Amino acid sequence: MRVIYLNLFSRQEITGGIKIAYRCAELLKESGYDAAVWQPDGAPVWLETSATVISDRGVKITPDDILIFPEALNPPFVEILKQQPAATKLLFCQNPYNLFSTGVVPRQTPRELGFSRILCVSEISKQFLARTFHYDDIAVMPIAIDPAIFRPRRKILQIAYAPRKLRWHADLVRKVFVAKFPEMRAIPWVAIDGVSEARAAEIMGQSHVYLATGQFESCPLMALEAMSSGCAVVGYHGYGGLEYATPRNGFWHFNDEIEEVVDDLYRATRGIETGDALIAAMIAEGRATAARFNAAAMRARLIDFIENVRLGAPALPPS
Repeated sequence: MRVIYLNLFSRQEITGGIKIAYRCAELLKESGYDAAVWQPDGAPVWLETSATVISDRGVKITPDDILIFPEALNPPFVEILKQQPAATKLLFCQNPYNLFSTGVVPRQTPRELGFSRILCVSEISKQFLARTFHYDDIAVMPIAIDPAIFRPRRKILQIAYAPRKLRWHADLVRKVFVAKFPEMRAIPWVAIDGVSEARAAEIMGQSHVYLATGQFESCPLMALEAMSSGCAVVGYHGYGGLEYATPRNGFWHFNDEIEEVVDDLYRATRGIETGDALIAAMIAEGRATAARFNAAAMRARLIDFIENVRLGAPALPPS
């Protein structure tokens, strides 16, 4: 039995979903499974990984294989879904909104597409999928943050942010911030954009503050990485961030709140400058939150899911 994660994306493409798929393959391999990532373009150039990577476009699939698909069901993935032999096909849904991005769903439901089980990364995603498709048996696996990579370093009073999803918001927040608080104009803003995981970790580790730019999230990864790196996290939870976001571990907002985010950025930066105990406690709580998202928890839930599939646990009910 092979467990194969399908990743038919460019090796240049940077997403949290790709990273977590590789981490899953690594954990399964470390636990004795024959696990791999099938990425014909080769392993991501931005991610250091010990996962086995299959780059052969003509790889032979057998009925004993377990194929794990991402939720972005683009035409190449759909073609593989149609192929024989009928290997076990699982849906690893790291963002339920992306499931609707190509138009394949809702024309066909996950069961009609041939998926026997669904694994997601948050209770928020699970409940969304359960309500939408009327499925009861959906598994949840927490994602893991590596504290050896995402750790505090020598700190600089700067604001780190990743503008990929909310570039307009980030730009507006920055402009309003320096207009409303001109004494903060000298504080650097450092974009995490198109860089390796190692460089992203370095920027977060050096930064005192992280502006979260979540949108349509399931369980936003980078805000957790920033927490683990010892940042004061301010910004947008993207709804899915409510999986872990609390008033104790960050200053969290919905996406239409601009000035409110600006004000909280000021509270965080000013609090760091003055040694505010509230901000110090928030950073400590953020690190404790990130620590709960660890490899041991992820491994246990992932193996439980794979074993249930291997042993023939009940599949998705009819639509």
